Amino acid sequence: MTIRSSWTVILNLRIEAQLPRTVNGDTVYFEEIDNCFTQYGHGVHLGYSQTDNTSEDEMKVVSNASQDKLSKVGKDVSSDWDGVSSGLVYISGARYREMFVDTITQAATGDLFIPWHNLLNAIQSTGVDVNLREIPYESWCEIDTSNDLETANGLI
Repeated sequence: MTIRSSWTVILNLRIEAQLPRTVNGDTVYFEEIDNCFTQYGHGVHLGYSQTDNTSEDEMKVVSNASQDKLSKVGKDVSSDWDGVSSGLVYISGARYREMFVDTITQAATGDLFIPWHNLLNAIQSTGVDVNLREIPYESWCEIDTSNDLETANGLI
């Protein structure tokens, strides 16, 4: 999945200052997912799910030793992964939102086709923790194919 325009995400983050989340555009969430994040303090939080049901297309998550911080996320992750990304990022606190926008702005210079999860890897590589927050695998569905859409319709 690529962000068709990083500037759309930046605009969303600046305009929707009261909404501290951004999502991968091809994912449907089935329950009040914000409740999974509001209990945590300021920071950058990535929703992920533990599952054995994965495909090559899944964005796999590798955590640190204590399994609460992101080490890496992507399709090219080795067999030692801890879960799959839900594509939901919850950004709480003005400092973290500004840092997120700055990272997107820097990454987008000259290239508006940036893989979504590369932004999270870029944030993590600057020394800012991306906190992993487990959410139920059944509470979201990525829509890449017509079969995915049928699955999502069956869950609604």
